[in-house]
Amino acid sequence: MENPSLQKIFMISEDLVNPHKIYETPSWSMWLELSNRKDTRLELKEVNSEPLWNEMFNLRSEVEKEFGDFSSEDIKKMISAIKHQVENNHGKWFLAYLNEECVGEIGIIPISYNGKVIYRLQDVDVVSSFRGQGLGNNLLNAISNLALDEKVFSLCLRADANDWKKDWYLRYGFQKVGEVGS
Repeated sequence: MENPSLQKIFMISEDLVNPHKIYETPSWSMWLELSNRKDTRLELKEVNSEPLWNEMFNLRSEVEKEFGDFSSEDIKKMISAIKHQVENNHGKWFLAYLNEECVGEIGIIPISYNGKVIYRLQDVDVVSSFRGQGLGNNLLNAISNLALDEKVFSLCLRADANDWKKDWYLRYGFQKVGEVGS
């Protein structure tokens, strides 16, 4: 069910992460209200040191393999864009670990609206060799728990309307609140 007021808040987050409104495909704006902590097998580590940025580079290289031929320069540009979000929009990126092995990543960008903070999710990724083990849900559980610990009760994100991930987000509990780029 589309929700114009939540779509408005989502578009504020969209202005931060996609100011030029460049959309390769139609996308859904999605929203999740948080209430309870959930079990997770993953530990999140904030990427805030050079060794962790290097590990992020390696993880992005692995994740991007399935989407085509990305060079080291392409990955460096992606990392640079993430660092821009961290430095200019108070974003935080986390590496996700299972038994001390890096298995994924997730980013958040805080959005203030009417005295409340909403986290915009970015780069929700699990390395392909670790998929099918429930780690995607564990990753969302871990970031939801972090949000609740920080008194943030809502998450939003943009999902490609033609991609399987939108269905996964719906199963997890996100709602479609609008569309962009269509």
